[in-house]
Amino acid sequence: MQLVLTDKQMEYIEDKTRHLVVLGSAGSGKTLFACIKTILYALEHPKAMCGVFRQTLPSLKKTAWLEIRKLLISLNIEFKENKSDGVITLSNGSVFMFIPLDDPKKVRSLNLDWVYIEQCEEISMDAYDELTLRVRGEQQAKDFGQILSVVQPSSKSHWLYNRFYRIKADDDDYKVIHFIARSEERFSRNAET
Repeated sequence: MQLVLTDKQMEYIEDKTRHLVVLGSAGSGKTLFACIKTILYALEHPKAMCGVFRQTLPSLKKTAWLEIRKLLISLNIEFKENKSDGVITLSNGSVFMFIPLDDPKKVRSLNLDWVYIEQCEEISMDAYDELTLRVRGEQQAKDFGQILSVVQPSSKSHWLYNRFYRIKADDDDYKVIHFIARSEERFSRNAET
C-alpha cells in the first residue's frame, strides 16, 4: 500500500512543534494524519515510547488503536500486540501504549517520547497538563518529542481555545493547524469559481 497524503498533511508531517493541535471536522483526515505521524516517529526513533490517548478505552479502541493497527498491517510493518495491556511493539523496540484518560493518575510515572491525543476536546485540562509532564523520554531528549492533539471544533469557552488561541498564540512551542474535509474543500473551490 502506498500512502497518499493531502498537500496540507504533507506540509505538517515533519513538523516538530512541541504542542501541535490538528483541528478539523469529520472526514478532514486529521486522525489518519496523526496516526501516520505517530507511526513515522516510532519508526524513525528506535525504542521510542509513544502514548496514544483518548478519554475512554472503548472510544480509543474504535479510533486511534484501530487506525494504527490497520496502517501497520497495510504497510507490512512487523509488530507484536498485547491486547490485554494495550501495547503494540515494533521490531525496532518502539512501543505504542493505548491508555484511556478517564483517570489522569493512570499516566503518572510514564516516561514518554511522543503523545497522541485523539479527540482532545473530551479530556480535562488537568489530564492534558499531566501528559505534558510525561514527555521526558530518552528519544525526545536526543531529537524532539511532541504532544499531537486531534480536535473537533469546540466552543470558545473550552480550555483548549484559551490554551492554544489566546494564551499561547505567540509561543513557538504551540501550533494549531486546520484541516477541512475534502467535500468542504470541493465546495469552497466551486464557490470561488
